[in-house]
Amino acid sequence: MDKGELYGDPFYEDEPFYRAGMPAEEFQRERKYLNDNIDSFIKGGYRPLWKQRLKKSTDVRTHMGNTG
Repeated sequence: MDKGELYGDPFYEDEPFYRAGMPAEEFQRERKYLNDNIDSFIKGGYRPLWKQRLKKSTDVRTHMGNTG
């Protein structure tokens, strides 16, 4: 599998952090984060980094909209 290519691995879509269109670098970063936080995953509290970023950007937009 080429370093920049995910599609050589037939199970990449089964990762709990996978999302369509995810670049290989982000996939590797998410995989490392999952491995570093496996206890949280087992306990049911794991959230992929991209979902955390999405929530933060939504929170900022919501807050900015309520300051006017």
